[in-house]
Amino acid sequence: MKNFLLLPLLLMIFSGPAFSQLCMPDSMFRDSAVGVYPPPLNDLNPNGGITESACIGSQYAYTMTIKVPTSLMFNSIPLLIDSIVAHPDDAITGLPVGMHYTCNPPSCVFDPSVDSLGCLLLRGNASDVNTPGDYPLVLSVQIFNNSVFNPLPLTFPNEVIMGADGTYTLVLEPAGSTNCLVGINEIFQENFSISQSPNPFSYFTTLTVDSELDEQLDFIVYDMLGKSVHSETVRIYEGRNSVEFDGSDLAEGVYIYTFGNKEGIASGKMTINR
Repeated sequence: MKNFLLLPLLLMIFSGPAFSQLCMPDSMFRDSAVGVYPPPLNDLNPNGGITESACIGSQYAYTMTIKVPTSLMFNSIPLLIDSIVAHPDDAITGLPVGMHYTCNPPSCVFDPSVDSLGCLLLRGNASDVNTPGDYPLVLSVQIFNNSVFNPLPLTFPNEVIMGADGTYTLVLEPAGSTNCLVGINEIFQENFSISQSPNPFSYFTTLTVDSELDEQLDFIVYDMLGKSVHSETVRIYEGRNSVEFDGSDLAEGVYIYTFGNKEGIASGKMTINR
């Protein structure tokens, strides 16, 4: 039942562009309590909230790390969590026009049995139709549990989880402000591109990576539910690189692959068709 309910969301995610930008969760929060990091701004977290301003007419990128729980107290009832799902289009409300978000894992399905850490990347270019000022944001997700037919809604900030109340406010400044920052993921994307041939493929395919950087990257392939089905570390040199992928052991279907390190992550879509 859970997989059936998730299918419409997954189809919407994978019908988008073949190449997109993702985020890398901050590993320093792996041993932290469950929740979203940075936490909302409140009396307990005076340094919380979104700490980097955006500028009208400038690229922006900001990562929010999610520590995925295996269980949660919901209305005083302990609830085991199968997955937490962020809708691909409207999980975050209140963003300025021209800004959006992407998830890691790419499916926006956060599964505690796969990895306890995920992230959301706020990114884009706020257009000049926006007015400088404060933009309060709300993150909405759904909690899935096999014993509950309908998913349970949860928002951040909220008063259900201790320390999760408060505010998330994105400060939008006028064009050219010196306080505006360009996230490191934007730099990563500008210096990195991927193509693939053949795609669709039956058993083997080649990913061509054009890079202006010399670096070591994690190459990971995910299935439609966000589960990692292949992982290896590859060395990418400045210029054109070829990465061979053997999908012989995988079933037919659509998969998402990512190349990334601590500086950023980029993804693409591959299809196995026999």
